[in-house]
Amino acid sequence: MKFAVVLVVVMAIVAGHRLDEEDEVPDVDIRKTDVRKEFASFVRKFRKSRGNLRSNADVKKRYQIFAKNIQTVKNHNKERSSFRMEVNDFADKTLRERQQFTGLANMTSVHKRSSTARSLALRDTIPDAYDHRDEGHVTGVDDQGNCGSCWTYSVVYPLEAAVSILSGKAAVELSQQEVLSCAYEDEEERNGCNGGWYMDGWNYVKEHGHLATAADEPYLGIDMHCDPDINDKPNGFAGYKVVDWERVPKGDDQALAASSSKNVVAVAVESIGLFFYSSGLFLDEYCETPAAVDHAVTLVGYSTDAWIVKNSWGESWGEKGFVRMARSLPSHCGIADYAYYPLVEKDE
Repeated sequence: MKFAVVLVVVMAIVAGHRLDEEDEVPDVDIRKTDVRKEFASFVRKFRKSRGNLRSNADVKKRYQIFAKNIQTVKNHNKERSSFRMEVNDFADKTLRERQQFTGLANMTSVHKRSSTARSLALRDTIPDAYDHRDEGHVTGVDDQGNCGSCWTYSVVYPLEAAVSILSGKAAVELSQQEVLSCAYEDEEERNGCNGGWYMDGWNYVKEHGHLATAADEPYLGIDMHCDPDINDKPNGFAGYKVVDWERVPKGDDQALAASSSKNVVAVAVESIGLFFYSSGLFLDEYCETPAAVDHAVTLVGYSTDAWIVKNSWGESWGEKGFVRMARSLPSHCGIADYAYYPLVEKDE
């Protein structure tokens, strides 16, 4: 456990240095015409409320950040890269501010679990490619907003898929909000928007046997504390139970592909290079080693050259809410380091 704690501290220090470097914003003249028109277009598209642009100082700050970020996007797109970047909702935010849209907490002892023969045996037969979307196991892409709740989506998406696989029916959206508000209810001072881990959410469902549908307990983007009447709401998980969860062998890409061919898998990645992703095969050679994972996403399949990853930044981000992460780099940005999936059975 001491090693895990030291690793987290080292990763946090390295990530902190990168945040400081990325957040250095040059003083840009707001009258600079080549960026001014693009900033105006950005405001019209993404800042309809203008709530954070109420003063000259606010406008100047966001303009300067935007000018730096759009230059990053332009410089990248001039290169012969395998993927494209674009101006999106993150364009007037510093990297530190963008971290609010992730949400993994520090590692705990639960991550020390070793892989079992179950996950190792999956490697015997691996299809060349598999996509759970083709089988109806994947629901629509959601937007977590600036609540650090990415972990709740990596709780719910694999559960939706597990029920779909067992029932033979299309996946039904389950409630991230119940997980967000209830999973850490015993820790009075803890707020779900400050991060968590998917295993903790599965443990909540395992212990309580209840998870509402998204329609009955919709996402709010804030931790309201657990609704005292939550168990009175229809149980979207009725007829099924979480019996445990399985860890994919750390850093084992082949085992991850094998697990992905049978399950929708919760994974953790380093997010720094992802924010402005638009399309193509995402290849980030600058991810730390080991990767400074800070964002929970969901692996819904793979092709011969890519991991097919479902994010929680809305359908306007990436390829309709998805990113194809290159498989050519081992455990690319940490994708195979903390890969887990829930073990779900029919409750008969």
